[in-house]
Amino acid sequence: MNRTTQQNPDRYAHLRRAGGTLLASLLLVLSAQAQTAADKPATSVQVSDAIQRYLADMQGERYSRMEADVQPLDSRLRLSPCDQPLAVDHYPRERTGGRITFKVSCSGPDSWSVRIPASVQLFDDVVVAATGIPMGSQIGPRDVQLQEMDVSLLYRGYFGSIDDVKGFIAKRPIPAGQVLSATLVNPANVVTKGEKVTILAESSGVSIRAMGEALADGALGDLIQVRNSSSSRVVEGRISGPGLVKVAF
Repeated sequence: MNRTTQQNPDRYAHLRRAGGTLLASLLLVLSAQAQTAADKPATSVQVSDAIQRYLADMQGERYSRMEADVQPLDSRLRLSPCDQPLAVDHYPRERTGGRITFKVSCSGPDSWSVRIPASVQLFDDVVVAATGIPMGSQIGPRDVQLQEMDVSLLYRGYFGSIDDVKGFIAKRPIPAGQVLSATLVNPANVVTKGEKVTILAESSGVSIRAMGEALADGALGDLIQVRNSSSSRVVEGRISGPGLVKVAF
């Protein structure tokens, strides 16, 4: 019985050697996987931090707040940690909100580039109708109010201050809650056709004033033609205030 017991170690020695080799190989594989798992989160954090900084710059002081749903980095990617700050850009360039794609690049020794889809919401205070506004009526402070909205969806534009639309005229009926845009309102005219206006010509600190007649209606900033009352000469100028038209000379 002792002989049998003594023979067992020699009999199974090759199995122990094979098991040891297999265990060593397994440890090497696990070690490699652990290293990859350790590297990948670091890269993911790098990418995430770079996008967050880019979003903060994009928001700046223009929007009150921002919400972004960024797709996680593809787990199948094997990206080396970048030894320098990542470069970030977004497409389409003309859009800062809605569905966009971030391009994140590393220009280090092991350069790489990835594209990550995202959905970005940009919130700001927007002028909306507080009540129904009839067509042709002049807009007053009680007709409008500010409301925070996702402005990335307002493709027709919007006004961010009640003062921006004060005195404007409704082009068509505007229902309560409607976002006001340039397609719905016109600036109120500060000059009417046939009105006597002051023509102001300025250059290099010299200013000349003359009386004239407006040949068209116009709002602040509009270009209109005016006729000089003394010379009857017709000139073009920009309305800079009620009854005041500036011309170049």
